[in-house]
Amino acid sequence: MTARRVRIQRRAQAHLHAAYDWYERQRPGLGREFLDAVDACLARIAENPAVYPVYRERIQRATTHRFPYLVFYVADAEEAVILAVLHARRDPRRWP
Repeated sequence: MTARRVRIQRRAQAHLHAAYDWYERQRPGLGREFLDAVDACLARIAENPAVYPVYRERIQRATTHRFPYLVFYVADAEEAVILAVLHARRDPRRWP
């Protein structure tokens, strides 16, 4: 099985940037560690998106390791589209 292409929607990129900035303010370098954890999650999604549960309709939800973030996405045979990257305590129904 070949890995799917991963495309991150603009809104999800904004989520990533905001979280990165927050972690960097907590401790320099922690933002990079956060992005590394997200990258690892995206790689797992690309390899086998079906392993993660369906959140709603076609939207699936993966979790990052170490950081309490959820990655919401839709996938088909060719690509996985990242819709949102949200803190686990945030209500996903209120995506900005």
